Amino acid sequence: MSRPLAPANPLQALIQQAASAPAETGNTARYRRRFASAGTGQVIVADVSGSMADLAWGGKRKIEVLREALAGAPPARLIAFSSSPSEIASSAELPEPGGGTAMHRALDAASAIRPERTLVISDGQPDDEGLALASAERLSGAIDVLYIGPDGDYAAIAFMRALARAGAGRYASHDLRRAGAMLLGQTIRGLLPGGSR
Repeated sequence: MSRPLAPANPLQALIQQAASAPAETGNTARYRRRFASAGTGQVIVADVSGSMADLAWGGKRKIEVLREALAGAPPARLIAFSSSPSEIASSAELPEPGGGTAMHRALDAASAIRPERTLVISDGQPDDEGLALASAERLSGAIDVLYIGPDGDYAAIAFMRALARAGAGRYASHDLRRAGAMLLGQTIRGLLPGGSR
């Protein structure tokens, strides 16, 4: 019985070995697991902490701009969060701002839904960044991020970018002191092009 001849060239042997090895490692495998565990539908996780009472573009409060922007959003389940999360039926039910920013609890609530895509809208100052990123790792599907804080808050921007990376998603930003509900709504629709409840 004859055996296949081994390549005489060691480099060729390495190439053959690499070609037969599994291609997925690291981030590719992690991203595949995120999407394999996802169900269907979309979730919007909206920050309603105390900072959302700050004034924004047009003399409105941030929460008012967010309510208007979400009114025209594609179909998605909506979780409002401050010190604790609560699922609400529509943007009109976004509660008045107050409390802390327990983003990790909101992401854990979204995780129970197993969404295909999650959009996190926040000014990027969670109570605990480490807990928020750990919760993001457990969440299925992609996590897109819409930062709505000041352009000069580099620490918050860095955190929100890290959250998008952890969720294999996209990052967008609008300083609500300079952007109204129309522009914010366009960005939301761009990040969530469709979906179902």
